[in-house]
Amino acid sequence: MKNIIFVVSLLFSFVKAQNNTNTSGFDCWSLYVGAGYQCCPEEPVAYKDDEGSWALKDNNWCGVEKKIKEAKHIEPYCFFKVLNDAYTCCEDKEPNYIDADGDWYQDDVKGYWCGVRENQRWNDRERIEETKEEWEDFKTKWDNDYKYNFERLSVFVGEDESMVNFGWYSKTDTEAAIRFSTNEDMSDSKDFIGENSYLKDYVGTSYYSNRVTVTGLKPKSTYYYQRKLNGEWEKPIQFKTHDTEKFSFVFVGDPQIGGSHGHVYTYDKYRKLTDDEAIRNDAFNWNETIKVAFEVTKEPSLFMSAGDQAEHMDNEIFQEFEYSAFLYPELLKTVPFATTVGNHDSYTTNFRNHFNTPNSYVSPEYTDIIPGYSYFFKYNNALVIVLETNYAYCNDLVNVVVKAVKKYPDADWRIAMFHHDVYSNGLYHSHVDEQIKMLRPCLTQLFDKYKIDLVINGHDHIYSASHLINFEPGNDVGYDISIIEKNVTYKNPKGTMFITANCSSGSKHYGFEKKKYNYIYNYTQSFTPTFGVLDFENGKDKVQLTITTYDVKSKSVVDGSYIFEKSPGSYPCCIGKKDVIKTDEKGRKWGLEKENSDGKHQYLCGIIEGNDNKTNDTCLLSDGYLCCKNSNSYSYTDKKGKKWGIEDGYPCCKDSRSYWSTENGKKWGIENGNWCGIVDSELEPEPEPEPEPEPEPEDKTKTTKITETTTTTTTTKKKTTTTTTTTSSPEPTNCANKYEQCGGNGFNGPTCCQSGYYCKEVNPYYSQCLEKQ
Repeated sequence: MKNIIFVVSLLFSFVKAQNNTNTSGFDCWSLYVGAGYQCCPEEPVAYKDDEGSWALKDNNWCGVEKKIKEAKHIEPYCFFKVLNDAYTCCEDKEPNYIDADGDWYQDDVKGYWCGVRENQRWNDRERIEETKEEWEDFKTKWDNDYKYNFERLSVFVGEDESMVNFGWYSKTDTEAAIRFSTNEDMSDSKDFIGENSYLKDYVGTSYYSNRVTVTGLKPKSTYYYQRKLNGEWEKPIQFKTHDTEKFSFVFVGDPQIGGSHGHVYTYDKYRKLTDDEAIRNDAFNWNETIKVAFEVTKEPSLFMSAGDQAEHMDNEIFQEFEYSAFLYPELLKTVPFATTVGNHDSYTTNFRNHFNTPNSYVSPEYTDIIPGYSYFFKYNNALVIVLETNYAYCNDLVNVVVKAVKKYPDADWRIAMFHHDVYSNGLYHSHVDEQIKMLRPCLTQLFDKYKIDLVINGHDHIYSASHLINFEPGNDVGYDISIIEKNVTYKNPKGTMFITANCSSGSKHYGFEKKKYNYIYNYTQSFTPTFGVLDFENGKDKVQLTITTYDVKSKSVVDGSYIFEKSPGSYPCCIGKKDVIKTDEKGRKWGLEKENSDGKHQYLCGIIEGNDNKTNDTCLLSDGYLCCKNSNSYSYTDKKGKKWGIEDGYPCCKDSRSYWSTENGKKWGIENGNWCGIVDSELEPEPEPEPEPEPEPEDKTKTTKITETTTTTTTTKKKTTTTTTTTSSPEPTNCANKYEQCGGNGFNGPTCCQSGYYCKEVNPYYSQCLEKQ
C-alpha cells in the first residue's frame, strides 16, 4: 500500500490534492527534494519555500508539510509555455530549430526563443499502440515493486574474456558468492567467493556491497550461474562465451533513465511528466533497446554504455531508482557489460558502488569525489580503455592509457570509451563545456601516440561520426584529418575515429551547431533510440572491424558501415637487441622498445634474431620534452644561464602558472586551447626582439577595466544563494589566469581572476577562469 501512496504523492506535485504528510520509508515527500531530507510533520515550521514547509531538528532540516501545486491553465493555450513559463508561442514564424518537444524559432540577434508548433518526438510510451498492453502491465509492476529493488545484479567485464566481475547490493552482510557450472542443474558447480562490506542506509534499511570475480571461462562454451543473495541461492541463469575469431560488441550513448521528465504529459496538456513517471517511461524504453539490440546482433559478446546511465545528479534515492531501471533488463544478466561515468553520474558514488570495474585506476589526482574509476580490459584481440573524464587531469588519462597498452601490448584493436564528446558538433556540449576544451588537446595527442583506433562518446544526445583524426601540433587546431567514407575498406588506417552515440532510451534528443567542422563526416538526429555494433572478424592474414549504427524502432541502419582492416600483430620491429618478454602461441618473440632515455614509456616490438638495426622509421615519436633535440633557438634563460627552447611545436606558457599535466618532470598548461610548457618561477624571459618592419608592432597602450568580485553567501534551509557585487578596485596580483582554477570545494588557491576573465563554476569541486564575452 505504501508504494501506491508514494506514486500518488508524486503525481500530486502537479495536481490539486490533500496535503501529503507521510513520514516513513519511501513515502516521505522530502526525500525527493534536492539531495533528500527526512520528514518531521510534528516539528514547528521554521521556513517555507515552493516545495513545502521545513523545520530544524537536531540541526538538520526536515520536511514538515508538502506544498501542493495546482496545474496552471494557460489561456489561450500555449504548449511551449507549459514547458517553461519564459517561452511564448509564435505560430507566424518559420521554425529554424527542432528538438524532441517541437519546432522553434530562435532569434540570434535578440537572443530569445519561441515555439512555432508542438511536435513531440521523444519516446513517449503512452502514445505507442503496439506495446500498449505490455506497457500497462509494466506500469503497475514498476510502481509497486520493480523500482524499489536496489539489489539488482551487475554482470561486468573482467580483466579479459576469461573473467567476469559481478557486483550487487544486499540487505545482509552474508558471504558474497557466485556459483558457476556447465550444467543447468549445477551438478559440477564451482563457487567463487568475493567481498561483502557495509555500504549505506536507505530509509532505515542497511545495504551492503558485494563483489565477486569469476575466472577460468573458456570460449564457445555454455555456462550457468547462480548468485547467493542474502544467504539464498537464486535460480540459475544461462551465460554463453563466444568465438574468439568472430564476435561483436553493442555500444550505446546516454541511457539517461529519468531524462524524459519535463516533457508535457500525454493525458494532461497542462502539466509535465513527474520524475517518477519519467523513470518508469525510460525504464520500459531502455528494456526495449536491449531486446532489439540482441535481436539484431543475435548474441553479442559485450555491451558498452558511454555514460549517463541515470538522470538525477544529486538525489541518491531517485538515482537508485534509475540504476534499478538500468539493471532491470533480464538480457543484461546474460552478457558482460562495460559502462563509463557520465556527468549526471558524477556527483554521487552510486556508479562505483554498482559496477565492479577491472584494472581500476584508483589513484587519480582529484580525490574530493570519485564517482567511478578509469579502467581497461582486453576482450580477445581488442583492448578497451574506459576513461573517467569528469574530474580527470591529463596525467591521469596518460597513466591509464600507458598501463593498458603495457599490460596488453599485442591487441590488434585499441578502443577508448568516455562520456565527453571531444570531436562532435552537438549543440549543447561539444564546443561549450570547458572540460571538453581541456580534454581535446590532451587526448588528441595521447590517442595519436598510442594508436587508438576508435573512440566512443555520448553526452550531446546526437549522432556523429568523424573522419580519422591525427595529432598535428603545427597548425592552429592541433589536429589533421584523413578522409573516410561509408562502405569502403580501409587497410591499416592511420588516425582515430570518434563516434558520438545518441540517447539510447529516447528520453532526450538535442540539435547541432550551425558551424561546420572539417573533422565531421556524418551526423544525424533521428529522434529515436539507437545503438551501435562493432563486428570483429579475425583471419590468418587480416583482422577486420566493422562499425554500424541501428535505429531501435525500425531496426534499420542509421549510419555505416565503416570497415577497417589490419594485418594481425602489425607492430614495429625492435631496434637493436632486446630481451624477450614473451613468446606468443605462434612462436613469435616480443620485446619492449623505450621511447625515452628514462624508459618511462615503452611499447611492444617484434624481435628479429640477429637484428642490430640502429633506426626504425616505424617507431613512435619521442616525447622530447626534457632536452631539445632539434631546436637551436631559445625562448628563456634561467638564472644559471641555462637556455630553454621550443620542441615539437610547443611554446612556453606566457601567462599560465597552473599546470594540467606533468611529463618527464616538466609541467604543462593550456593557453588558447593548445599545450604550452610551464616555465618555473626561477626562469626569466629573454627580452623580446625588435619587431620586423612588416608586422604591426604590439599595442602597448591598451587598458582594461579592472574589477574585483565580492561574493556574499547566505544560507537558508538547505539552499545556498549567492549575491555578487562588482566594484572597481586594484586587482590582486595573485589572481588566477585563463583556464586556471579559481574555486571549488576544498580549493585553497586564489578565488579571483586576472583582468578580462571571470570565475565560472564547472562543478561544485572545480571553478575556472574564462574570458569575458
